[in-house]
Amino acid sequence: MNRVVALLLSIALLWGYGLHLQRRDLLIQRENDYRRSFQELAHHLAGLEDQLARILAARSKEQRMLLLLGISHDAARAQGKLSQLPLTVLSLERTKELLRQVGEYTTGLAFDLASGKEEDAGWTLRSLWQKARFINGEMEKMQAHLGDGPNRLVELERVLMTGALGPMDAGEPADPLAKDLIMLEDGLGRLPDERVPLPSPEPTYVEPSGPESTEEELIRAARDFLGPKRVGDAPLTVVGPSQGEVPTYKLEMRGQQERIVLELTRKGGQVVWMISDRIIAERHLSVEEGMARGTAFLSSRGLAKLAPVFRADRGNQVAVIYAAKEEDVYIYPRQVRLRIGLDNGDITAYEASGLFLPTGVDRQARLTREEAARKLHPALQVTNCRLVVTVGSRRDEILAYEFCGRMEDEEYTVYINAQNGREERISRGDLERGFRRLSGEGPPPGGQ
Repeated sequence: MNRVVALLLSIALLWGYGLHLQRRDLLIQRENDYRRSFQELAHHLAGLEDQLARILAARSKEQRMLLLLGISHDAARAQGKLSQLPLTVLSLERTKELLRQVGEYTTGLAFDLASGKEEDAGWTLRSLWQKARFINGEMEKMQAHLGDGPNRLVELERVLMTGALGPMDAGEPADPLAKDLIMLEDGLGRLPDERVPLPSPEPTYVEPSGPESTEEELIRAARDFLGPKRVGDAPLTVVGPSQGEVPTYKLEMRGQQERIVLELTRKGGQVVWMISDRIIAERHLSVEEGMARGTAFLSSRGLAKLAPVFRADRGNQVAVIYAAKEEDVYIYPRQVRLRIGLDNGDITAYEASGLFLPTGVDRQARLTREEAARKLHPALQVTNCRLVVTVGSRRDEILAYEFCGRMEDEEYTVYINAQNGREERISRGDLERGFRRLSGEGPPPGGQ
């Protein structure tokens, strides 16, 4: 009998130790991903400041053009890397807006310069440079705090999630990285507010109509969204109002296996975003099976007209971007992003602010696919093409043919305006920061 007990105890200890090692490996992987994104963010922010400083002294058209394009590139890359950090529940609106302003303003200046227009933009560029210099000073403080422990960014994620889901434990000190981020936002708000003329306005989100939802209606909507099996007997409570792209209320669920925070629109009770803190266990589903779970999830919640357009592997999870599709047109701005656990197929993150964007672009193409394909470089071997609503070279929404192909052993995506044939944008490699494009239609018949 004693031998049996000892054997069972040994098995239990080994099993528990195996789970500990698995969890440790997952934390290390997440921390490495976060640190890579942080270091690349710091690199692009440093490049942004350097080029903004150099363009103040540039006089030749060639130098200004090169620097403007470099600034726009670093601003776009910095925005991408910022979105990959565990800051979902922390609003960094001033930082995001500054990067958007820098990218759009310098892109517009580059287009004007290329068309022969001359504009005295020195004062605005100087103001943007001073803000970029301030951000990099704060980034240096964050770099120093990264050495405080082996899992600093994973710990920051936990602290921010705890703050979103409720107060931290009594006596728990404030995280220095979280304080740095708050000081960054506060400091940007104290700097002179230089009104930067943008080539296009920031997207206007449409709030659902009707009366505000009651607390009971919000809880019922959140419970229906998560599903009775996932919620079980776990309590769902309204934490309070929140202000994002549209006015929302924040709710939380505290279960035995996970805690979930959601934001629902104050009117209509529609879910804008959701995130779970559950540690993903061993993978049991393929990526394709995970995507099928995501598609079924959206369909059961009234979003059957969304089609998967991009995907990316995230360890034991898969991230998928779904876009609205009307007839043969993919509407990229109206999108939903899902992160799906490949252990049991649960949705671990959901972001749907794109569903609240207005859609006013003309969907009638004036050019056929064959006519648009003749605008491409003759050496580009097109593999597939689809008609999309996307953002054009001047940051406005356009209808375009998205041609994907290869040239010189490199993958390219070229957007040709479906109304006037203008070559709007060219991308090399990944389109969506590590996301792989899912196939569309085949190449145009008779060539390309």
